[in-house]
Amino acid sequence: MKKIFVKVVPATVLCAALLMPNTSAFASAPAKHPSAAQILGMTIKSGNKMNSLHYQNYDHLGQITIRQDGYVNRYQGYITSEYQRGKTKGFSEERFLKGKLFLKATSYTLTVFYGFKKQGAAKYGNKWIFIPKSDVTYINLTSSLTLSGQIQQIKIPGNLTYLKNPRLNGKKVMGILGHPTSVGGIKETETLYVSPTGSHLPLKATLTQGKTGAASLTFLKWNIAFKVSVPKKSTPIAKTGLE
Repeated sequence: MKKIFVKVVPATVLCAALLMPNTSAFASAPAKHPSAAQILGMTIKSGNKMNSLHYQNYDHLGQITIRQDGYVNRYQGYITSEYQRGKTKGFSEERFLKGKLFLKATSYTLTVFYGFKKQGAAKYGNKWIFIPKSDVTYINLTSSLTLSGQIQQIKIPGNLTYLKNPRLNGKKVMGILGHPTSVGGIKETETLYVSPTGSHLPLKATLTQGKTGAASLTFLKWNIAFKVSVPKKSTPIAKTGLE
């Protein structure tokens, strides 16, 4: 949705302007309001310029719920997660530092949510596991352990529009609305809330999928200082029997 602001000029002033040499009657016409797609581009660009981020993620589909709290920057990050399926809960922690990836999770989480083998999960539940770059799990997990990986999640495909009179935590913000088509034709709605002024930093992204799916990504603090430490003891995943 584009808004065009028109300045009303009295006829006498307009005629005088037309008669004056080297003067355009339209010189002072204001520029068009940026489109929702342009604001999204500004938001992604401004987020990528930041140094670090503290965020919270929530996903719910059917009986499965995932809650995450994470800190990331350009080269390192760590995430704590709570997984729930029905009444059963599991937990995990991921650490990423200088290209090295470590994972610790309950046996239940290792099998149900990470898809590892039960025998290895029974032995290495709640123990630190080292995952090298050559392992396929490394690529899947590290994508969410860096700042750029989190910014990638706010990209909304398809036609975008502005959300009417959006508010977040009682405050006026800007809102971008998208309706991408998911696999299977299930209706999806994505909403991105951004700061109304300045560089339009992202504040929160939400997703609804059909009648049972919902997700949100909240950007809590930018440029926050944090430290990631390497576990004192860990076992290479190739020796665990998880895969």
